[in-house]
Amino acid sequence: MTRAAGRALAAAILAALLASVLLAAFYLWHPALTIEFDADPPLVSGVYPVERDVSSGLTFAWTGQEMRLSLPGLDRRVAWNMDVRVRGARRQPADNPDVVFIVDGAEVLTRHTGSDFEDVRVAIPARPERPWGALVAVRSSSTFVPGPADPRPLGVMLDRLAVVPDGAVLPPRPAFAGAAIGAAALAAAIALLGVTAGSAIVGAALLSTGEAAVIARGSAPFTEFPFVAARLAVAIAFALAALGWLTAFLRRQPLRNTARFAMAFSAAALFLKLLVLLHPDSRAGSALLAGYRFGDVRLRIGVCSLDAIAGLLLYRTIVHAWGDRLAGALAVALYQFAPLAFALMVTGHVTAASARALAVFAIAILGATALGLARTRAATGLAALTAAALTGVVVYAGQQVDTQPGVRLAAELPLLLLAVLGADALSRSDAADPLTRLLEGWILGCAVFLVAGIFRSVGVQSYLTAVPAIAAVAAFGAARRWSDRPAWRTAVAVLLAGTVWIGIRGWWTALG
Repeated sequence: MTRAAGRALAAAILAALLASVLLAAFYLWHPALTIEFDADPPLVSGVYPVERDVSSGLTFAWTGQEMRLSLPGLDRRVAWNMDVRVRGARRQPADNPDVVFIVDGAEVLTRHTGSDFEDVRVAIPARPERPWGALVAVRSSSTFVPGPADPRPLGVMLDRLAVVPDGAVLPPRPAFAGAAIGAAALAAAIALLGVTAGSAIVGAALLSTGEAAVIARGSAPFTEFPFVAARLAVAIAFALAALGWLTAFLRRQPLRNTARFAMAFSAAALFLKLLVLLHPDSRAGSALLAGYRFGDVRLRIGVCSLDAIAGLLLYRTIVHAWGDRLAGALAVALYQFAPLAFALMVTGHVTAASARALAVFAIAILGATALGLARTRAATGLAALTAAALTGVVVYAGQQVDTQPGVRLAAELPLLLLAVLGADALSRSDAADPLTRLLEGWILGCAVFLVAGIFRSVGVQSYLTAVPAIAAVAAFGAARRWSDRPAWRTAVAVLLAGTVWIGIRGWWTALG
């Protein structure tokens, strides 16, 4: 117990230090803050909801009499520049208003607006005597009311706003505290699972890198997001430590290394997904920080949590049926890195995104049932019917998503190629166990809806329902081929790396 506590403390300290250093490095690398006004922005007040011009696709926001940009913790030891794309948009050019730019209460620039958009650069001077924080206001000299149907007093139109420093800067101080607390909590929980010192160090480094990269992005350092991340990390860490202890207690023996990996990986994936979903520059994140549509935010958190539980259940099902712990651990990773479900979550199609988690629970129940059947081929028919029914419910649940199946499924190519290796390995092993028959029937049932869905732009939901079975087969192939000739090991390594890269890229690009 003493060694475990010491290892957890060391991992927590290392993770906190790494998160702080990496946060500074990521922010130094890309400190610019850009607001495109394609969604209701954080940090900005005095603007109306974002609008879109149907003909051009341009997004913009109208200001009222005055717009304010609050940047608490902005590093003022150096000067900054604010570039604003602004338009008066009056019918008569002479009616276009002047805009006055005010920094910390002092007027720094006045510009007459035009009928078309123009770029204006505003200097935010350095302030060494009070080096943290800035308040920038954009005041319109006049407003107008469009008409009886729209009684809003409108100032000017804003298309884009960017704040860029003239030198090296640091993120706000509270961001360091949030990043350090979050990374330390999760690193300690992973160490308490009983992983080796090397694994604890690698886990701390990877978690710190992912967390720091997300917190340093965009408007996040200037909001409450770093502390939202810290609270999430503490909650997930507590759940992970409790689950590890309870599992070992019930089994009356220490956890296997593969089980520790499955738990730690699922917790880390859950944390990083939630970081992206709740980032203030994402739709769900802005809703959370603004205090509205919190039910939608909670739903996304719930579905992501369900997905993490489903990954662990997939591991347990594979180990119980095949006795292959490596395949079970790989299945968890492949399942979590498949990017399509997360892409649907980002766009708000939560029902469709929950398809694969529901599929895991169905496979686990059917697997337990199939193990008791006298004829294992009965599992094929049972799985095919259940997969078709579940896919039908998801596809026709009211969330018809035009997801361009051919383009989207191409993103899963490394995973699908691993599944081909797995199918070949299963055929060579003459596997006739219930789980193999179950997966065959499951993929068959999903394939029917996948083919039919191509003609109705709903095929991706059918694919999501098949992801658990595909991940299981792919993991079996990767585990078997890994111990084969060096050429096969290289091929498996490349495909695994491709799956990881596509998954991480999908998470990262969700922030825009």
